[in-house]
Amino acid sequence: ELLRQILQGSVYQSDPNLGNFGILHNTDGKPVLGKRGEPQVIWYDSGAIEAISKEDQTLLLRLIKNIFTQSRELPETLLAMIKDSDGKAALTTELQDWVTTNLDIKTKSLDQVKSIFESFTDWVSEHNLEIDDKWISLADTLAMLAPLIEGCPEAIITTLVTQSMTKAGLLNPAERLALRFNLV
Repeated sequence: ELLRQILQGSVYQSDPNLGNFGILHNTDGKPVLGKRGEPQVIWYDSGAIEAISKEDQTLLLRLIKNIFTQSRELPETLLAMIKDSDGKAALTTELQDWVTTNLDIKTKSLDQVKSIFESFTDWVSEHNLEIDDKWISLADTLAMLAPLIEGCPEAIITTLVTQSMTKAGLLNPAERLALRFNLV
């Protein structure tokens, strides 16, 4: 549910530690299930709720897709996350070189997206640029989600990510199938 909020919702819990949410239970102790058959989540800290636009969701999904497919579009996607500045456009070639040098992905997971983003953040700092704060917050949230996602079957995560990419118009059905087999 937490990952679904980021990939498909309009708001997400930016501090998803175990003290900030729980599972709603019936009087018999069984979880209350929602429309998709998933347990209903209760949020305790509404001060940590952040909005995410459809454009930002699409950019995040494009980042995940470009990392997992090692797409040549990855530098453009990463550049879109940097705050506007005079030197930003001139770094496209240098960023392409960084991507080529630093991204040799053997396995694919959301934890790797976090790791790559952290490395990219360092690269941005070295070039005296800044990443928009909303991306830092989102990266921190994904980092906190990693331990919670670890217990979830990978097929569920893969399905959610590929469905979200398809909804955002980033994958056609054939690409979705190919990417699902590549992710699992």
